[in-house]
Amino acid sequence: DPASATPTFVADVDGTYIIQLTVTDVAGAVATDSVTVTAAPASLPVVSVIASDASASEAGPDGGTFTFVRTGSTSSSLLVHYTVGGTATGGSDYTPALSGDLLIPAGQASETLSITPVDDTETEGPETVSVTVEPAAAYTLGPQVSATITIADSDEPPITLALVDTSAVGVA
Repeated sequence: DPASATPTFVADVDGTYIIQLTVTDVAGAVATDSVTVTAAPASLPVVSVIASDASASEAGPDGGTFTFVRTGSTSSSLLVHYTVGGTATGGSDYTPALSGDLLIPAGQASETLSITPVDDTETEGPETVSVTVEPAAAYTLGPQVSATITIADSDEPPITLALVDTSAVGVA
């Protein structure tokens, strides 16, 4: 039908566009009009992390758990990047050694990341494992971007006994 048309415009970059349409009929008459269209950015998910089980222990061992939570659409999976810190060392103080990436599957608003302390023989006191969500183009940072798990040591400090010679001070 020459009296109708359906033009299509796809904006691959957010911003404001002025679309101008010029129509010439069979008699040569020209009509021009324009419209302003704003392509708004899609709403990004917001990602936070909590230590949902913040107390772990070498005894047992008793593990700890981080939970990464997103708000917004769950229609597709979301790869979350994080850094690892703390005083504990992945692979020797806890397993698994953390990779720095976590995938929240499509259809889920959260995903957990668990660690299991390694019951070693070193007396080291409590140690910590911390994760911090890193910025990325696929999401915005939520109100809580860092969480910490504390690993209790199961090893008692050694007891040192010293033999004291009491005869040297005149004690009978």
